[in-house]
Amino acid sequence: MMDLADGTFDLVLRTGGLETVPGHHRQLLARFSWLVCGSPDYLGRRGAPKTPLDLRAHDVIAFRNQHTGLVDAWRFTDRENGITRWQPDPAVVLDDANAIAAAAVAGVGLMWTPSWLVREAISSRSLVPALSDWSCEPMDISIVRRPQEQNPERIRKVIAFLIAHAQVFA
Repeated sequence: MMDLADGTFDLVLRTGGLETVPGHHRQLLARFSWLVCGSPDYLGRRGAPKTPLDLRAHDVIAFRNQHTGLVDAWRFTDRENGITRWQPDPAVVLDDANAIAAAAVAGVGLMWTPSWLVREAISSRSLVPALSDWSCEPMDISIVRRPQEQNPERIRKVIAFLIAHAQVFA
């Protein structure tokens, strides 16, 4: 997490919770869903999973958090039990979301990703959503900034632009 108090950054976009970041102002920009998806070629060869448990039989491309070094768990909403976390046993681990998307398009395996990151790939049918009956826990994307009185006009304009185009992330 960037510390905006040191003056290096005026604002950042941040996904997830901000409970551990005191002294910053958070403004919700959008909520986005998560998808499991793979290439038509991969799904044609391996079949589409029907439940999250079926992912054990698939090649999974996982994201490693650069700050913690940990592989992110995938989260699904279980209709009976609420949120279910699934820790993948990945075939491939990468620390760049765009590289994960490229690997999925190339047919390497299934990925779990923010919907906005793969919107174009899904529209072009380079990627196909899987597990459509299972919703993934939505996540917030927020504008995090210094207190209002420290924001010059240029920052207010950037924030207004982001808010006007927030649908890109939804």
